Amino acid sequence: MDKGSASSERPRRSHQQWERNRGGNKIAEKLARQIIDDTLSAGRKPGDTLATESEMMSIYDVARATLREALRLLELQGVIWIKRGPGGGPVLAEVSPEHFAKMAKLHLQVRGSTYGELFEARMAFEPLMARLAARAQHPAGLEELRRVIDESRQVKMDDELEFQRTATDFHVVLARISGNSVLDLFGASLQDVYQTGAAVRTPLARRRKTRALHGRIAEAVFDGDADLAEQLMREHMEDFDRANKRNHLHSVHYDTRIRWE
Repeated sequence: MDKGSASSERPRRSHQQWERNRGGNKIAEKLARQIIDDTLSAGRKPGDTLATESEMMSIYDVARATLREALRLLELQGVIWIKRGPGGGPVLAEVSPEHFAKMAKLHLQVRGSTYGELFEARMAFEPLMARLAARAQHPAGLEELRRVIDESRQVKMDDELEFQRTATDFHVVLARISGNSVLDLFGASLQDVYQTGAAVRTPLARRRKTRALHGRIAEAVFDGDADLAEQLMREHMEDFDRANKRNHLHSVHYDTRIRWE
């Protein structure tokens, strides 16, 4: 049977569980959870097409409106996308920290969180992530970090846009190669919330200092020196914080509230 079809054995074996859980309010939300449980239990991978609407309506014995609401919930969370046209339907997505960050922005806006609080969180989080990256020695992560450092060394110092791009890449990579999937998600999401809301201006003198320090942090990670990697990253974040408070390097003030965008 085609692996993209949800008429497989797994959803039918879970039918009794679904019948027990489907009662009460928020049935679309319960259905969304059941669809994901069945999808992952069946070994579906990102890019696999799930069932058609008619198949899911038959499997779960729900109305079209309920099913579409459940699929919309999953689409909003970024775990599926809807392929249009012939042969289309829900497709399991490659989940990304960007989707997690987008929903986090909504919660942060409602809480009244500011970019100052976000940067404080980064100051606490990123030294830890540098420590864990040095300890984990994840081959693919180290290779990606090496690529970013090599690329940054090729950037001309008078090209601020390229400098900021590679500097951002450095922080993004370090924030998601700790070897812990939960921390990697949080680290990358913090970065995305920050980078999509606040731009940074770096004077020429700071660019040289920053590139040199990024290189030292990376070398500590490559060498597996967790203490040094953590120390250097903390010094780097604290130094930037002081410079920003003196010279307003951010495009937003620390008291600016985060918005869901």
